Amino acid sequence: MAVQLGAGSASSPEDGLVAKHRSAPVSSASASARGAKRPKNSGGLKLKDAALVVGLAVCLVWGAWVTKSLLDDGMGKDRFVKLQLQGVIAEYLQAQARSGSDDRTAAQQTAQFMAVLDKAVAAAGQDGRIVLVNEAIVGGDIPDITAQVKSEVYAQVPMPKVAAITPVQQGMESFMASNGGHGDDRHRQ
Repeated sequence: MAVQLGAGSASSPEDGLVAKHRSAPVSSASASARGAKRPKNSGGLKLKDAALVVGLAVCLVWGAWVTKSLLDDGMGKDRFVKLQLQGVIAEYLQAQARSGSDDRTAAQQTAQFMAVLDKAVAAAGQDGRIVLVNEAIVGGDIPDITAQVKSEVYAQVPMPKVAAITPVQQGMESFMASNGGHGDDRHRQ
């Protein structure tokens, strides 16, 4: 027996209901209720996106603070200072070489000088100051603390005294005095 479902005919009351539902328009609410899935957090920010925005804002604020603290003149003009370290060491070593001290004494005094100089440079770098050697400065007006460091060091380690004239030096001076410092006159014309 063939059942024909049509608009006006129904073979059973159940068949009439099926036909009625088939012909009724489908609303969006009924479609979503039948299985269409909705996004869980539609329309708002996801937690991941919010964390990314907050992280970027924190990075921007931190970057601005670092830039301001490096470039701020209010931190003091003496943030960077220069030291003629090579000159200080060369001055001491020349004086030590002319002192006439034996090798062991000269080595001990030089080691003591270098230790005191190291401490003075470290003290100059306190309170956030940055000590640059003079050779590293290309341009700009940076305060020089060389005289201050030298006075601190030489207050603790005395500058070596120049020894009295040695026999070799005395012989050289008498030779220069006798020839007038001109050397051999045979080659002069």
